[in-house]
Amino acid sequence: MGQEPVNFLHEFNARPRRPGVGCMPEGLISAVQSVFSETSKISQIHVVRTFLILSIIWAFGLSVICAAPAPPLPSSMARHEVLSVFDQAMDSYEEGYRRYLRGDFPEAERFWKHALELEPNMIKAHYWLGKLYREMGRLGDSLSHWEEAIRLTNLIGDRRKALQTENNEYPAFDQIKITKERERKAAESFMLGRNFLYEGQWNAAIAEFKEAVTAYPANSEYLLMLARVSKDGGDGTGSRKAYSRLLELPDVSHEFQLEAIDSLIAGNDIEPAARALRGMLKTNPMDEDVRRRLAPLEREAPSSVAAAGRVLSRLDRQIVLDLGLDRGLKLADEYSLGLRSFRPGDPVIDPNTGKVLGRLPDTISGELLVTKVFARSAWALIRKQFGSGVKVGDLVEIADGKRR
Repeated sequence: MGQEPVNFLHEFNARPRRPGVGCMPEGLISAVQSVFSETSKISQIHVVRTFLILSIIWAFGLSVICAAPAPPLPSSMARHEVLSVFDQAMDSYEEGYRRYLRGDFPEAERFWKHALELEPNMIKAHYWLGKLYREMGRLGDSLSHWEEAIRLTNLIGDRRKALQTENNEYPAFDQIKITKERERKAAESFMLGRNFLYEGQWNAAIAEFKEAVTAYPANSEYLLMLARVSKDGGDGTGSRKAYSRLLELPDVSHEFQLEAIDSLIAGNDIEPAARALRGMLKTNPMDEDVRRRLAPLEREAPSSVAAAGRVLSRLDRQIVLDLGLDRGLKLADEYSLGLRSFRPGDPVIDPNTGKVLGRLPDTISGELLVTKVFARSAWALIRKQFGSGVKVGDLVEIADGKRR
């Protein structure tokens, strides 16, 4: 009757097959062998036919099932990359928060912006950047980030009730109201100042412009107006201070930058003018206007006085300095950073060439201790005085050239 079914099944298992087609189970082969040995010749023919048909059906069905491609598994590398980017964003956010607590605002800004480059929807990074910018006086930038925090919070509000505004860990909505109110008051003071200026009420105009700058310290329009009006009103020191702050802002036009620098140079406020010119030269190395102004300042560099800041006012043993977080001080410096006040020595001039070679020794006027650090100023306590004592206009430097 031809090939026995048992031999056929063993041969079927031994044949090469494409992937996905399995072998006939050994249990089924044993069952065939048992039945085949106990049946008659005629019955064996029926058994052979039955099992051949079943075998063909079984093999065809299994091949169809196995031929269907399995759904691809997620790439472990892709999962790792996603997690890695998120982890990097969290690391940048946390480092930015640590820098913020230390009062290192520029670095905090840099780390939080990097976190948002990696994860643009990180609500807490938007919130804290808004808070940072408001403390720096950049009200417009703070509103932008807080509005983005509100938008993102609203997107997930239906899914995560814990992030509703009233229970939100980052109450950007309330901060927006506070900041907009400051923005409104600043604009109101600025308009009042312009009206007083048109009416010829000079002192009232300057007072209103100062109010506007106090409420919105990083508004270039307000600072520029205050600098110009103060200059025209004979307050050269106030004008140069406003111009110096203007130069520290981002996105100030080239024309206004040069106006501020020329005013500082005319008032012999060389150090901030030179610093601003060097920054502009990095942005545009071929700027001839900048090169022409910087060259003589660099030649006079040996006679310039290296100082951290200047004494602005004094009340008994407490003084106010013109340096703060914007000039490198940190919140951690409070009651830990020692300063020295001094008056620079007279310049030493070569009698033959007239060139300034240096200066005579400085006169130390006092030892100071920083007690409070603000964005653009600081308080200090006079611990010791020498000679005629600490006076308004004295320069200050870090004692021993380093922090404790």
